[in-house]
Amino acid sequence: MELIKKINNNYAVARDSSGQIVIVAGSGLGFGKFPYELTDLTKIERTYYNIDNKFINLISEIPDVIIKCSTKIVDYAQANLSIKLNPNLVFTLADHINFATKRIKEGLSIDYGITYEMNYLHPEEFHISKEAVKLIKKMTGVTFPKEETAIIAMHILEAEHFKEQEQKSVRISQIIDDLADIIRKKMNVVIDEDDFNYFRFATHVQYLISRQHEKMEISSDNKALFESMKSSYPDVYECVLQIEAYFKENQNWTISDEEKMYLIIHINRICSKEDCYQ
Repeated sequence: MELIKKINNNYAVARDSSGQIVIVAGSGLGFGKFPYELTDLTKIERTYYNIDNKFINLISEIPDVIIKCSTKIVDYAQANLSIKLNPNLVFTLADHINFATKRIKEGLSIDYGITYEMNYLHPEEFHISKEAVKLIKKMTGVTFPKEETAIIAMHILEAEHFKEQEQKSVRISQIIDDLADIIRKKMNVVIDEDDFNYFRFATHVQYLISRQHEKMEISSDNKALFESMKSSYPDVYECVLQIEAYFKENQNWTISDEEKMYLIIHINRICSKEDCYQ
């Protein structure tokens, strides 16, 4: 197997014997001069197929233990469900677990308001997510609240229906493009749509749209944080108000303060990456 690009010390982009581009994991695979031919295939602990290129940079941002934890969760989910899961689930779930872990350690709590619905409507996915929370505690030492169980179940559910999601993607992509235009104009920034901060923003908007359709609303105890972020990033908040106006005009949706808070976070990430505060 040819290793063609280093991701970090333990992950690399490779080309297998059939010529397919894959991501491989194994201790020390990132050492050495790239590209190189790996003759001892026993060094490869895991191979990830059909992974979107946008996840390559993400891998370097997430602790190895969380990626391994997410991989175990997805393996468990795949073994217990009768439907093929989106291969990118390992990394979208790892990104969520990483973000949630940091948030929990900082004492930030969120009630998404969907725990009962997910448990009642999707018991298989909810059972898997409860096992996932146990595994997260075992591997990272972080205790996830029950509300996070519902979000992990939602990630699994979304991964089950990725083919259906592709069919809906044209309309959703248009909304995301419209919001990106608002950000570009308001924040005077050139957005790199290949950057993972933009991908996180786009993913958040997809979930926001899903919550609006399902009439689910995030609730949290973070009002003080929201007020603080409004004051700290007034230009970003004005941008979020323009996004709110867009949703009201085009979809007749009203978004909550909690949704606005997370939009501030994601837009601020984009702006910090693109140096639009300088």
